[in-house]
Amino acid sequence: MTLVFLGANLRGLPPAKRSELQAIITVFREDADAAATSSALEFERLELFPPTKRNLLVARYKIAGRNLEAVRKLQAECFGLGMVSMEEEEGRLKGEEFLAHVTLGKFRGMKAEQSTGVERAVRKVNEGLEENVLMELGLPFREVCLCGRS
Repeated sequence: MTLVFLGANLRGLPPAKRSELQAIITVFREDADAAATSSALEFERLELFPPTKRNLLVARYKIAGRNLEAVRKLQAECFGLGMVSMEEEEGRLKGEEFLAHVTLGKFRGMKAEQSTGVERAVRKVNEGLEENVLMELGLPFREVCLCGRS
């Protein structure tokens, strides 16, 4: 699950910033471990993401309570240290919060204005999901790591 998007910034972080990031992740892991005993993440819907490109198919999860507090703290600390991607930083400055998601696939070369057919298919899948399927898609935090190209 992507909780904060660092983009290409991760590659260029100096060792001191990587150490700061590791400390942030350690605190987040402790917060998430404490929250995991009280709640799981609940599947909400499939959607195309991000709003400007709509070229990723993602699973959106509801994050609430102590899990949400831990995620928002992680995001704020990464933002405060200037580690987030330019797109995420611009969004935060506009008052948009980055929403945690699981990326299921990427449509290469697709632009937002070309996504209407895919959007219809995603809506149909969302409509077809039954309550018992949603129950099986609960997701506890189990591990925290940095992901991406190095």
